[in-house]
Amino acid sequence: MEKGVGSPLSPWQQRREASALRDTCRAEMLMKAQTKRDGEDVGAGWKQWLSSGELGAPATLPSMECVATLTEQPVALEAGWG
Repeated sequence: MEKGVGSPLSPWQQRREASALRDTCRAEMLMKAQTKRDGEDVGAGWKQWLSSGELGAPATLPSMECVATLTEQPVALEAGWG
């Protein structure tokens, strides 16, 4: 166990380290979620890789038929179908 001046600061240091760990975990989770969303946007044609290595809007956007398909309301099942 640590002795001297550092001992009284130990609880404060533990809280600071725990806070830093939480911040790091949160940043990692947000980065993974953004990466997943960017991948979905690239797959749908909403974004593309630019020559600079960044993501950006494509020269042409997906057709409105694609947009209509993505925004349709779910169809109610007929009676007897589950």
